[in-house]
Amino acid sequence: MNPIPNTQILNGTTPYLITGSIIILNYDIISFWEKELKKINPKTIILDEFHYIKNKEAARTNAIIKLARKVPHFIGLSGTPIENKPDEIFNIAHI
Repeated sequence: MNPIPNTQILNGTTPYLITGSIIILNYDIISFWEKELKKINPKTIILDEFHYIKNKEAARTNAIIKLARKVPHFIGLSGTPIENKPDEIFNIAHI
């Protein structure tokens, strides 16, 4: 095993070959990459600013929920899980 993992940053809305063992991407493009991410069968997802998935109608929220169902380990990070209303915690708790 390589002691230095191959890290890849995904850019844009047109998916291309994923070759990294650690993948970094932005919320804004995750819905475009959902199918490609499923293909690589990730074992862990670490999601920063987890509270941004509060809108159940948003494409990125749905993409994250679908991906989270397929991975054995999911870690959500947030300093503010509820910003305005108690129902904002639903998607966080659901995952």
